[in-house]
Amino acid sequence: MDKQLTDLLVCFLKEFIKQFEPEKILLFKKSYFMLFRVYPEIRLDFIEYPAEIPDKKKYNLIIGDLPFGMPKREYPKGLLKKSYRENFIDIIELSSKLEKEGIAIITAEPSGYSTNDGKAFEKELNSHGFFINAYIRAPEGILDPYTKVTPILAIISRNNTGKLFLAEILEIDQIQEIVQNYKSKKNGLEITSGKFVEKESFWGFGNLHILPQIERLKLQFSEFEEYQLSDLAESIKTIQSGAKFEDFGNAIYVPRIGNSSVVRKIEEFKLKHHNYFQIVLKNSVSNEYLTLFFQTTLGRLILNSLFSESYINHLTKARLEKSMVVLPPLNIQDQIIKANRKLNKLKISVDSITSEMAINPLGTDLLLKRIDKLADALDLLSDADRVRSKIREGESKNIEFKETLSIDVAKETKEKYIETSSLKTIVAFLNTDGGTLLIGVSDYGEIRGLDHEIDTFHKNKDKFLLHWKNLLKERIGQNYYTYINWQIVVIDDKMVLEVICKASDIACYLDNNEFYVRTNPATDKLEGPRLVEYVNQRFSKH
Repeated sequence: MDKQLTDLLVCFLKEFIKQFEPEKILLFKKSYFMLFRVYPEIRLDFIEYPAEIPDKKKYNLIIGDLPFGMPKREYPKGLLKKSYRENFIDIIELSSKLEKEGIAIITAEPSGYSTNDGKAFEKELNSHGFFINAYIRAPEGILDPYTKVTPILAIISRNNTGKLFLAEILEIDQIQEIVQNYKSKKNGLEITSGKFVEKESFWGFGNLHILPQIERLKLQFSEFEEYQLSDLAESIKTIQSGAKFEDFGNAIYVPRIGNSSVVRKIEEFKLKHHNYFQIVLKNSVSNEYLTLFFQTTLGRLILNSLFSESYINHLTKARLEKSMVVLPPLNIQDQIIKANRKLNKLKISVDSITSEMAINPLGTDLLLKRIDKLADALDLLSDADRVRSKIREGESKNIEFKETLSIDVAKETKEKYIETSSLKTIVAFLNTDGGTLLIGVSDYGEIRGLDHEIDTFHKNKDKFLLHWKNLLKERIGQNYYTYINWQIVVIDDKMVLEVICKASDIACYLDNNEFYVRTNPATDKLEGPRLVEYVNQRFSKH
């Protein structure tokens, strides 16, 4: 296991203890993962079996490092209504040892308690007077090489907050804000700082990343509508080992295991029949379109999230039914299908030319001219689509949106501090891992464009780009030009400035005195010892 990633959980735990100041702490260690290492400065009791806790002993904070996927068993004391998984029973026993205002932090599977078993357990837990108030996602890859599953931390107390606090731990700089927001019941701007949602809406962190992308896609293309897969299906079924599916015309087949693709024909199977779900579709959706959808970045993300939220790497029918897809009307589905068929024919032609060109140079001059024209056309198309794709991903450590370069949209005036905001982001990208700044896009991913700003203050695109270049030269320095590329990309007749930054080999300062770095998904200023330490570590090899 990666010590740096487990250190993030230890930092989270230390920050939690610092802010909540529990006097009596218990660490219950039952998993072999060792997610929580015991540090001398944290005074606590350590046990491996709930029975080791004295009957009358109570704690302000209980940390439960529990295994996943445990078998069901009867509760020996006869207090539960039915049998539950062993880790669920441990949670109920541990919760009973909490003080009135005590809190338990328990390791849980990626989907939390959103499965059918989990919901039954949570109802049982509630009947004992305890409530799950938060899920904190551990750093991705923390359990490598044992499993690719990313666990979460469930926070349980006697206090029913009514909503569920969700946060993801990605790096150390977030941790203090996450704990502060949870303690003060404050809604952060992003999942990286923690936000509250309706409890019923949660069924995994993967879904939380998908929904904003779907919303941004609907902003870009108003014809698209959002559906659950169960709304589009006449039936969803599997078959027993050795059996074969009956062939339906309008159906898709989704693999239950592994990384195989979604297909629409039985003859395209890479796995045995019993390793697929057969989804017979209603007439409102074409199976050829839906197969294409699941080949897109968003479609693959949706499918991967269904697998990643399961401890055992297989897809369940309940998760598949909840899977979200985005559809345009049938006439647009048909247009997309026709365009894809033409692209496939083009690909076959290109492959054929490529295989013969080296030994058949006749007519190469004419062919090169045609290839250049085709390449130019495809480049124009790909720039707009590539930027749309980045917008759908949303803001992150490596992507930032700015609605304007210089205009305060509330006052409709040109302001220097608005320009400075974009330049800070550029400096931060250079000083961290690089990234893309898109100017002309709102925080919510709406393409507003820079046309009004260019017409009002710069008269034309060329003068605007010259102004941008002068800003970089005056406030960042022309020696950083080699790390920065920029261009105007036209999307839906609106101009967006795309600025792509590579990570710099030398430290970069705004106006020669302000140093910024990129976190998730924010730009932070470093000063004093933190600045010195970061520069020494980041740029020592160059």
